[in-house]
Amino acid sequence: MSAEDAALLAQLTAEIAAAGFDPPEWTKLQTIVPLSKQRAKLLEDLAKTEAALVGYGPQMFISSASFEKFKQAVAAIGAGGRKFKLADVRDKLNLTRRVVQPLLEQLDRIQFTKRVGDERVLVEPR
Repeated sequence: MSAEDAALLAQLTAEIAAAGFDPPEWTKLQTIVPLSKQRAKLLEDLAKTEAALVGYGPQMFISSASFEKFKQAVAAIGAGGRKFKLADVRDKLNLTRRVVQPLLEQLDRIQFTKRVGDERVLVEPR
């Protein structure tokens, strides 16, 4: 990775981290806007390998620290085997459905939660 790429990745990581649970769409990130499509794609590929970021959808990234806070909040909501809905998480964290849904789907993919109909439960550690 070139020094320029490393600097862009650091800038991108800081921009995403500053946004908390609701980072801007990939194409609206200030780090990405001035770049060519090729350069933006290269940066996206680098972001996928960056430990400080979690990819949770196509061109969707959140900081690892924010994702961990989200997981902790969901764990508290689902503690004791309690079933919960997307709306429970949305209301508890004062977020929108647009923000919460893809993050919950990522928790399902990593088997932290399991969707059962309209509800979710925490997956017990094995």
